[in-house]
Amino acid sequence: MAATDPRRGAPAAGSTPPPASLAALAIIRVALLLGVLLFGAGTLFIQRRGGWSPAPAESLETLGLAGIGLWVVAIIGVIVLRVRGLGGRARAGAGDASIIGWAVGEGVALFGGVYYLLSGRPAWYINGLLFLVATFVIFPIGRVRR
Repeated sequence: MAATDPRRGAPAAGSTPPPASLAALAIIRVALLLGVLLFGAGTLFIQRRGGWSPAPAESLETLGLAGIGLWVVAIIGVIVLRVRGLGGRARAGAGDASIIGWAVGEGVALFGGVYYLLSGRPAWYINGLLFLVATFVIFPIGRVRR
């Protein structure tokens, strides 16, 4: 446990804060997922409201190529985080690796949401949501020990 300054109840200078609690990590996961789901709901609302038209095909083609690059980098990043962040090292940094892994998953899902917003095709969004949920499985909350 980190040393505290008795006058303020704050961590003493030079001490490290305690690792993220399991409850805090659960709240972070829910917030990440809800943000992506609300983005998708907003996109659906905008498209169903009328007056919406998809972006030009050439823009979507370029965006699709960027999406493929994002997916490749995200998959490699999750693999590296899983191997280096959780394997062989003390579990103290496992919460940090989990949060970073979930953020990578959220980035892919939000990219899918943007593609869905611009194109009207939900496949990128659904796959991004599945990737986000996969990062929740790859980096479970139970791995972190207090």
